[in-house]
Amino acid sequence: MASIGVLAELKAGMAELSTPMRVFVAAGRFTEPEPDLPELAAQIRTLLASVAADDAWRRFLCRYAPPSVPEVCAALEAVETHAAASFLARLATVDLVWPSHRHLPVETAERAAARVVSLLGPAAT
Repeated sequence: MASIGVLAELKAGMAELSTPMRVFVAAGRFTEPEPDLPELAAQIRTLLASVAADDAWRRFLCRYAPPSVPEVCAALEAVETHAAASFLARLATVDLVWPSHRHLPVETAERAAARVVSLLGPAAT
């Protein structure tokens, strides 16, 4: 279990990966004693609901409703540990809807993502 200091540093690293240009991130602890995929999916659904409620996105996603927790579970795929930092950096750098738009400089995203993955450690899932 991560110490309070590590959790604070992890939240700071995740915040560095978010941007006002609508890169949404979240960090925190699971509340269940033995967290599993449904709890993660529920947290992802909550994050998607905040995107759906965002005024800037509502223009583009006017009829969007976040998928159900089972649908989120079914869509999740594991990322290999060695690819986690580059995957996280890519999500924070490149806009998934408009790939030519960049949210963060590549170097900034790579540095923050590497630190987040380092804080999580090799046993994180």
